[in-house]
Amino acid sequence: MILDIKGKIKPYYVQTLAMIFFPGVKFPENEPEEAGTLKAEVRVSGTDAGTDGDISADVVIRGPGGICSGHASRPVTAFDGDRDLAEKAVCGEAFIKAGREYTGITPPWGILTG
Repeated sequence: MILDIKGKIKPYYVQTLAMIFFPGVKFPENEPEEAGTLKAEVRVSGTDAGTDGDISADVVIRGPGGICSGHASRPVTAFDGDRDLAEKAVCGEAFIKAGREYTGITPPWGILTG
């Protein structure tokens, strides 16, 4: 699976989210993007506004099963001003929406990984 991540979110976190929907998927570096290659595009924005403002995330999953997307947005204040936590939570929510649409799987534990 190709991960295209823009924003201050760590790739390992996105990988753990992807494995909820695609168990056993690998993330080889420099994987060529060919027709049918599974790809997740992750965009996290609003990351430079200190402890105020909103964090938004958009996730698009493309592959043999089609194209599906998810969006989430929350104010940083909803996470007691913890910007890193807000970024992870919003990214997780957007990925869960896109993954659920793509696979039909709804994880009962939500965005929890580990």
